[in-house]
Amino acid sequence: MMKTALVAGALIGAAPLAATRAHADETRDDYRHERDGFRDAQTRNYVTLAAMDIGRRDTVDIDRNLGRFRSLRVMAIRGAGYIDFIEVRYANGEQQHIDVKRTIGRGEVADIDLNGAHRLEAITVHGTPDGHSAIQVIGLR
Repeated sequence: MMKTALVAGALIGAAPLAATRAHADETRDDYRHERDGFRDAQTRNYVTLAAMDIGRRDTVDIDRNLGRFRSLRVMAIRGAGYIDFIEVRYANGEQQHIDVKRTIGRGEVADIDLNGAHRLEAITVHGTPDGHSAIQVIGLR
């Protein structure tokens, strides 16, 4: 009986610690994606440009030194959500509105052709999350 109480107490006490660690990992996740993006840019034909929640509608700035991209791949990494459209701002100041109008779930992708190779300056994804959704935007050379 005493052992059961000790084990239950340890598990209850560990729950807030696990939540704190999960939050710390989310904070480090942005840095990891940025670091991996620079490494990928040097060695591969694809580059991780951003990881974001669908519902935030944040604009993600892209480092011009990552090079030129011919297309984008949007991949659901958590949950599912409807992606209405993506706005891309190029390094030369031009903007492009790209309709996606598609629901993507975890592991599914939506490929977007940029009509030629362009240096990117920023990307904004507009959509509706299904719960707490997250996507990853990958640039393809």
